[in-house]
Amino acid sequence: MGGKIKILFLCTGNSCRSQMAEGWCRQLKADSIDAYSAGIETHGLNPNAVKVMAEAGVDISGHRSKHVDELKDVNFDYVITVCGHADENCPLFPGKAKVLHVGFDDPPELARSAKTEKEALDHYRRVRDQIRDFVAKLPLLKEGGHSCPPAEEERGLENPRSVISPNAIPTEGGLSSPPVRKERGLENPRSVINSISPATEGGFSNPPCKDSSYSKFYNPFSPVERSKHHLPHRQQGTIYYFVSWHMADSLPAEKLSRLDKERDFWLSSHPKPWDEKTEEEYHDRFSRAIDAILDAGSGSCLLKNPELSRILSDAFFHFNSRRYEIESFVVMPNHVHVLFSIIKPYKLEQIVKSWKGFTARSINNELEKKGELWQDDYWDRMIRSEKHFRKCKEYINENPQKARLREEEYFLYNKEGRGLENPRSVISPNAIPKEGGLSSPPAEKGRGLENPRSVEKKQI
Repeated sequence: MGGKIKILFLCTGNSCRSQMAEGWCRQLKADSIDAYSAGIETHGLNPNAVKVMAEAGVDISGHRSKHVDELKDVNFDYVITVCGHADENCPLFPGKAKVLHVGFDDPPELARSAKTEKEALDHYRRVRDQIRDFVAKLPLLKEGGHSCPPAEEERGLENPRSVISPNAIPTEGGLSSPPVRKERGLENPRSVINSISPATEGGFSNPPCKDSSYSKFYNPFSPVERSKHHLPHRQQGTIYYFVSWHMADSLPAEKLSRLDKERDFWLSSHPKPWDEKTEEEYHDRFSRAIDAILDAGSGSCLLKNPELSRILSDAFFHFNSRRYEIESFVVMPNHVHVLFSIIKPYKLEQIVKSWKGFTARSINNELEKKGELWQDDYWDRMIRSEKHFRKCKEYINENPQKARLREEEYFLYNKEGRGLENPRSVISPNAIPKEGGLSSPPAEKGRGLENPRSVEKKQI
């Protein structure tokens, strides 16, 4: 099965980075790749991009800015987003197209602070050369067909729209399937985690050392795997994650309806893409409101019952050190926060699905009732650094105090020898479930917090 690989380079306005990528691909890989570029908007062809590409001997002056809808009938093998906004808003591509994210700096944005034309163009030149180096290592046509990522058997995603998001250069011979995306946790979690894992075998060049502590935090230069239910979920292998979810009755419909109206009004005057300040304002306005509702004790708050909260803690401990390593968790009366890292070959969505499914059935059996116990989704965030790790752990430890709970109304655990040096109040059960404990919790569809407030200002 011969034929060229069809690759679409996608960015916000199809003005600069995606145009450079298409130009380089046509220059360096014309015999093996059919290259296209487009945007989720059209901003016109950037003249500085044309200029620096011409300096390198690549003429893109005949290109034009195209909307991705113009290419809806092309059956792409890969769609590579080259900016964060395009990655977040990438449309669904039918068929076999695999969506990858390879982030490059935005030259026009960097050039705004330049004091001279040369300084401004140097930003374009640097990004131009980075894109050239990336394109040079794109997969080559092989006998019997083009190279492709290894099978996604590990992913365990039920319906991933697309798969991965490599922010680094693919290794020789092809776009390798990135490791699991233990990636970002809560967009604005009330509690949050972040993890960085190195690229796995066949992954990207220069992965951090497996044994280093750095490998447990989110690595912006390693692939990210993503899926979506109601909320987007991202993971990056065996890094640290912060995951939260709440009880189905904990956010009253009338309060959510009011918040939705206020949010829709705010969004109408703050269209995306947002800068960091605008995004922080969004979470301050709306995530904080959700936090307040949960901490005020809305809903049935069944988990105040120590017998029921113990079902959750036992579930967390049951596969601890076998499928994941728990650093900290808190079972609040109506919601849960967990900070942990994953052990291969397990996936984030498999672990959360198992926790939620098993505990929902167990609690319902204990109460002799049926019905939905947990919210449909969950919120997750990848942990970026040691500082971020500590912030998340602090959030978990302080949550009961902020909600003014008595000791018997929550269950708090911290792994010894890690994180907080003097947690204010910590119940730290290190025990593994006793004999006759949990059977292997079956997988259940996990999901999460609407928009918990982020613990750390800087977001990935």
